[in-house]
Amino acid sequence: MNNVVKISLMILSVVFFLGCSTKTYTIKIHEPLSKNPSEKQIALFLDGTQNDLQSKTNISALSEIIDYQDRDNLYLFYNEGVGTGGRFLGAATGLGIGNDVRQAYTFLSAYYTPDSKLYLFGFSRGSYTSRILAGMIYSVGIYDLKRFTKKDRITIVKELYTVYKDEDEIYKKAKEQERIKQIKEDAQNIITSWEKNDSIKKLGKKTLLHENVKIEVMGLWDTVEALGLTPTIEAFMHKVFGIEDPQDIVHPNERYIDQICNIKHIYHALSLDDNRANVFTPIILSSDYVSKCPKPEDSLLSKVNEVWFSGAHADIGGGYTKNENNKKGEKNIDRKISIPGVSLNWMLSKLKIDAPMLVPQHAQVFENFLGYVHNAENGDGKYYKRTRHNLMKKYIQDSSKHTMLKVHASVIKRLATNNNAKKERGYDSKWYTKEPFKKCFLQNKDGSFIFKGCQEIIVVE
Repeated sequence: MNNVVKISLMILSVVFFLGCSTKTYTIKIHEPLSKNPSEKQIALFLDGTQNDLQSKTNISALSEIIDYQDRDNLYLFYNEGVGTGGRFLGAATGLGIGNDVRQAYTFLSAYYTPDSKLYLFGFSRGSYTSRILAGMIYSVGIYDLKRFTKKDRITIVKELYTVYKDEDEIYKKAKEQERIKQIKEDAQNIITSWEKNDSIKKLGKKTLLHENVKIEVMGLWDTVEALGLTPTIEAFMHKVFGIEDPQDIVHPNERYIDQICNIKHIYHALSLDDNRANVFTPIILSSDYVSKCPKPEDSLLSKVNEVWFSGAHADIGGGYTKNENNKKGEKNIDRKISIPGVSLNWMLSKLKIDAPMLVPQHAQVFENFLGYVHNAENGDGKYYKRTRHNLMKKYIQDSSKHTMLKVHASVIKRLATNNNAKKERGYDSKWYTKEPFKKCFLQNKDGSFIFKGCQEIIVVE
């Protein structure tokens, strides 16, 4: 038996023992308090792999900032990341992401109304879940399923999701707009079939469909896909046997409609210092592959703001504990894990402009741009490959016709700051010393690096 088969069987053997576990979502509703309430705000928060509310990610922090304010007519949905509750297979392969999409859509089918302002937020695989959900909203619409029982709503949404994700060869060969047209027809057939139920027929009315739903803001941290066993096996094969893996940060998964057509503003924080790929390959949005919309104004990549920050995957999205991957005896541990605050404050600054009714104008968290950066390849990193820098080069090649690499100003300040505590900042991928970025920086005698400008990088706040 060859090694690939052995590895595949080893991974598959844990399905029956670790693939099933409970996973929760939380709904918070601030009911309207008057006859003339403020605009209805619906926000969904989809967390990263193995993260929940206690993980203190930027997703859970943002959900709490919005929830704790004294504002009515708020409808909030928080979903734990895949792999929580000891579900190893979910953490390794993204198993359960379809259920996350269905739960989120079921929530919308009960609470969305045409006067709602809709927002999606995600981290890691939760970011990809947000994108899958946005595609489902774009291609199916949002059906108002309030008149159905909760049990029936869950079943109906499962059927709608199956149509949306249909892997039939006819769907795969069809152009995207033709595929969407077929999805809409099949979805309506499902609803029509359910309406023939005697208990529903008595109600008389047709099930309302909200079409052309616009998402006000989609805020993401370091989108990764990694669905199925293939990325995990590829990563293992490279580490153990040196077999190369494909690098792809722009092509969407053809099983879903990954697009930006129904989203007004997109903010995507990406990590500069994660030294893993395969399972943690970021999927960008500054790409022609997600911007082929019927209306030119919906295709504008200018509404996509992808910015790179210092740190590994969970340094950007949050979730590290105080002592995780840190040396024993270090001082000021609380400050060491404060670097996720940089990207969260950046996201908050954008929301204050584009979603002023969603976040408090004074909202801000503690940040330290010199905070500790983790070596993400520690622990189970033996199954990963160090290629984030190569992926950044690929990003430049694929998106340069649209935009330069947007690097946050805090990154430039961090590189320009040299002090005795520099070694205590943790891992440094030294991406800025490699091509094509090497020419963008000047190294000082004290070891600091000064950004001198180049056509590959633009510094943004």
